[in-house]
Amino acid sequence: MSREPATAEMVEIEVHFVRATKAQATEIVLPDFRFVPPEAKPGRHPIPFGLFAVTGIFTPQQTVETLSRLKKAGAAISSMQRTATLSGHRAQVQNVREFRYPSKYSEPNNDGKVVPVSFRTKPVGISLEFEPKVAGDSITLIIGANIKELTGYSDYTAKKDEDPNTKKSDASPVWQPNFKTREVATEVTLYSGQTVLLAETEEKSEDRGHFIFITARVIITP
Repeated sequence: MSREPATAEMVEIEVHFVRATKAQATEIVLPDFRFVPPEAKPGRHPIPFGLFAVTGIFTPQQTVETLSRLKKAGAAISSMQRTATLSGHRAQVQNVREFRYPSKYSEPNNDGKVVPVSFRTKPVGISLEFEPKVAGDSITLIIGANIKELTGYSDYTAKKDEDPNTKKSDASPVWQPNFKTREVATEVTLYSGQTVLLAETEEKSEDRGHFIFITARVIITP
């Protein structure tokens, strides 16, 4: 007796990372929310500027049109990435740059100057983790966002620490980068092929924000 081959529900996730000003963001026309799963409850409000918030759910055509409008307005579509995972499993995409900086310095010489003796590297940017769960013709997408930004520099020599490698001569300030990390998790339900938009303000600029278009599609594989 033959058996039907088992199938696995795989979800393909496509992500567009966009940076835009508030003026450019006015090109984003919020879609009609009648054509989303009943579980989805996106807000019907202007594009928010704050920590990542679900802003809208778009059909494929609306997504293409919105990205085209943003590009014409001068917004920077910095990256497009794809990943795939089984329903109930996790996947990750990143839009980061590796920032290398000195982490330890030599003792000051006769002129009070120091030189770096070791370095560290931090990924600066946005990391997203997804866990899709397929139920019938809809997808519940759990999204975790980690945002690490370079917020400025401080004088390494001015730090009060008993370690001789962190207290240097006042004659030679050494600038060290300062980082801030923010994390947020959200959940949204959409139909296969639809796109959810997340919006978030950059830490260093109240006028510029990140806009992330996340499209989820169910792929049935034998």
